[in-house]
Amino acid sequence: MDFDRSGCELKKKLHKEVECSRCRNERISHELDLLDEHYCPVEVEEDY
Repeated sequence: MDFDRSGCELKKKLHKEVECSRCRNERISHELDLLDEHYCPVEVEEDY
């Protein structure tokens, strides 16, 4: 695993959560999905 000690220390100084790259990617993916749902809702066709 590639661990960036200086990056970890910087995040701690900024009071940010330190997470592994896999967890970070999963979190970002989930956040992007939520943004898509909010700003680009699926349009449902109504039958008349």
